[in-house]
Amino acid sequence: MFRLLLAACLVLTVSVSTGACKDDKELDDIPAPSAEQIAAAKKKAAERKKAKDDKKKSSKKDPKKDAKKDRKAASKDDKAGATADGKPKSAKDTAAERREKRKQRLAELKKRSEERRKERLDRLKKRRDDNAKKRADAALKSDKTRTAMAKAATGKKKGAAKPDGKTRTTPSTLAKKTPAKKDVPARTTPSRPSPGPAASATPAPATPVNALKIARYVSISDVKEITAKPDLRAAGALVGIAPSARYNSVVFVGNKDAFGAAVQVWKEVTQRAADRRFRNMKRDYPNVQDTGAVSTKGFFSSFGDLMTLVFFEPFKRTIVAVTCSTEVCTQESLLALAKRVKTQM
Repeated sequence: MFRLLLAACLVLTVSVSTGACKDDKELDDIPAPSAEQIAAAKKKAAERKKAKDDKKKSSKKDPKKDAKKDRKAASKDDKAGATADGKPKSAKDTAAERREKRKQRLAELKKRSEERRKERLDRLKKRRDDNAKKRADAALKSDKTRTAMAKAATGKKKGAAKPDGKTRTTPSTLAKKTPAKKDVPARTTPSRPSPGPAASATPAPATPVNALKIARYVSISDVKEITAKPDLRAAGALVGIAPSARYNSVVFVGNKDAFGAAVQVWKEVTQRAADRRFRNMKRDYPNVQDTGAVSTKGFFSSFGDLMTLVFFEPFKRTIVAVTCSTEVCTQESLLALAKRVKTQM
């Protein structure tokens, strides 16, 4: 069996070698390509490669990269370029050009910075002028208000025995008369406490259902106890500012409806609004003196025969103004009444 297999392998080897020889002979019979054919083939291959490269460039063209390449090429040309005479640029000429370009850029930046600075100065100047104009207008209005109040005080002293029966003079009666600025809403704080006691009482408007509960802050018994004036009585809200959910007031009058004392309470929605109202009141009241006798923020104001003590509770967003006539209160009793209101807040 082994011998048969060996014989078959020898026969197969001989046949394969014979076929290989025949193939070599056929290859030798094929003629070699000419130089023209070779050049044509190379030309076609180069055209195919170029078309393929163009297709790739057109499909993946990036303007940023192309611009970057152009800048690099331009910089290389500048470094290795030639002058107008056709001679290559020297390192000295290239450095001089760079310095000139740098100077131009710095000059442009300086010019731009100067323009911006001029614009800022113009804006600041305009703002200062506007603020000065507003302050001058406010001072003029304040002077007019003081003059009107002085005239009113003189008239009250001359005709105090003849009440007109129309309007009660209270710390907030001038809130109606004070002109409001055109660009902001009219302020509801009392502009100035009015001089002298009230001439007569006017029925206050009906209090809304949702109005701030003023009774929880002060009562007639508290006022009678502190002022030692048993003839005082509550006469409703002050005229001039309507009661609301964030404001209410009460006035106490004596014999012949003469003004005795008043308590006004503002409770704002936000602490920022309450702080703004307190600052406006401090600006508008006359003869203001800071005091911390009742709260950390407060001031005392006096005008004619009226004294007012205003204090501010920031965390409760509440501002209280306690006004009293010098015929009813002393400064000590005014302070005691303000402290009583604070304890009941």
